[in-house]
Amino acid sequence: MSRIVLEIFGLLWMGFPAQAQDDKERAKEAEAKIAEFKKAIAGKKDVGDFVTAINDLGALQHPKILTELKIWLHKPQPELIQAAAESLAKYKKCKESKDAAKAILEVALQQKDRDFGSKLIDLSADTECKEMAKTYCGLFKLQGKELPLAEAAIEACGKVRSKDAIQPLIDLLREL
Repeated sequence: MSRIVLEIFGLLWMGFPAQAQDDKERAKEAEAKIAEFKKAIAGKKDVGDFVTAINDLGALQHPKILTELKIWLHKPQPELIQAAAESLAKYKKCKESKDAAKAILEVALQQKDRDFGSKLIDLSADTECKEMAKTYCGLFKLQGKELPLAEAAIEACGKVRSKDAIQPLIDLLREL
């Protein structure tokens, strides 16, 4: 019996270094991808070149790349913001998805063009982060010029499919 326990322990023990090695390799791959990205945008002035580089960077999901993409959410050109948001929206159902969704949502609420802001809320919901449901529900009360954001928040609750959104959606339906 103890021999079996020792073998199982040995197998488990051997698995941990492999996981750490994979994490180190992914970190190196992310650093290389960021260096390639910075080289690709060096000296470029055309927005299309930046969008292509952002999309290429977003092909790999890693916390370091997430940090780099979040920087591009705060650029003044809507094309760059949308490209960064689309890349961040690919962080689905992973530990970084809440961070990505929250970053996109913050930028969405700062946009003067409310239709563009609603597109960003939609991209935020593409992460399918259930923890964001309460945040989306908080946007239901927006009115006036911000009504497109409230509509996008309702649709976002449908995308994330969280039980936390059910009662606020029922309450909203009762109010209408």
